[in-house]
Amino acid sequence: MKSQKSTLRGKIMWKSILIGKIMWKNTLMAMKLQMIWIMVKMRMTGLFKYY
Repeated sequence: MKSQKSTLRGKIMWKSILIGKIMWKNTLMAMKLQMIWIMVKMRMTGLFKYY
């Protein structure tokens, strides 16, 4: 009983860690995309200013 409980807790911990890692990766990707978007916007505005 005790061992089963600990394994269940371990599984939950592992799942939460996995979910956290996926979330972190997604946030990093979102940040990168946002940075690229800002750079593109700046370049576009710069081009429009020149013309």
